[in-house]
Amino acid sequence: MFNFSPKKEIFGLDLSDFSLKIIKLKKKKDKFSLVSFGETKVPPGIIEQGIIKKENKLIEIIKSARTKIKGEKLKTKYAICSLPEEEAFIKAIRLPKIDSEEIKKVIKWQIEPNIPVKLEKIYYDWELIKSKNKKRTDVSVVVIPKKIADSYLKVFKESGIQPLAFEIESMAAARCLISQFRAHPILLLDFGAAGCGLTIFSGKTILFTSHIPISGQDLDLAIAKELNLTQSKAESLKKKFGLKNKRIHKAIFPILEDLSKRIKEYIDYYRSYYEEIDFLPDGIMSKIILCGGSANLIGLIEFFNSSLKIPVQLGNPLNNIFIPKKIQFSQKKSLSYTTAIGLVLRKHA
Repeated sequence: MFNFSPKKEIFGLDLSDFSLKIIKLKKKKDKFSLVSFGETKVPPGIIEQGIIKKENKLIEIIKSARTKIKGEKLKTKYAICSLPEEEAFIKAIRLPKIDSEEIKKVIKWQIEPNIPVKLEKIYYDWELIKSKNKKRTDVSVVVIPKKIADSYLKVFKESGIQPLAFEIESMAAARCLISQFRAHPILLLDFGAAGCGLTIFSGKTILFTSHIPISGQDLDLAIAKELNLTQSKAESLKKKFGLKNKRIHKAIFPILEDLSKRIKEYIDYYRSYYEEIDFLPDGIMSKIILCGGSANLIGLIEFFNSSLKIPVQLGNPLNNIFIPKKIQFSQKKSLSYTTAIGLVLRKHA
């Protein structure tokens, strides 16, 4: 989405409300080698729900983050950068049976009736959904407000970074974790510090995304209140004990129940809307893949298995990625870098 140039050495830059992550890979035949990575915290109030509030401070953070990279130093200014899921829309739109050239002409006139946006205020892109139905054309459309994309572009450029492309977080995560055609849908759940990104993927296409405002930070605050601790200490205990600790379980269980309820609502919506698409004959969700920093919560997979009655597994962002011995980068750590890795892989998709 929003390409500028395809032929440059690049890194992936994933920016969210509370963190900035950078990944750089080198391709060797059919494998990739991790050469650089880094994470920098973004203090509260600089970005709120995907909207940049303090440009100058964010520029300083990005400049500093580039100098704190582990592994090889970044010798390129070119990056593929994320755009916030909270401000984006991805939705399948049904059209009469037309060819791809006609889609280009008519798709923009189908955006406003299907997505709550004004055409003149957005950037958009689209992808054909493959179907055997000869009576219609299904298209997956991604939309982002111009003011959001333009604000991120401005900040990155003033930080000394030249974006070659922008991409919605869910698109990058899907590329990283799902590598082949899927006849039945998969739900990606990106559970991070700033919220939970929900993506429904089937065939080779994202059919639906949404952002659930329940985050790892909400769990920390609940634990801190229950145990009368600082948020930092609460986060440490959460990572160490997870749901196996009775008091931590008591503190965060209502939040996880709410999250599970919202996920069920989106699954039900998906089933009702997409049941007629030919490669989704029964609307059954085949599995849920977890990623994001909070996906490592001890007991979370068991909780979702029980509450959602759908097989749940941790994603593996390191498929086909070689980690040199000199770089300390575990699969557990990689879950929080899923989007950044997917951004880099866009160049080689």
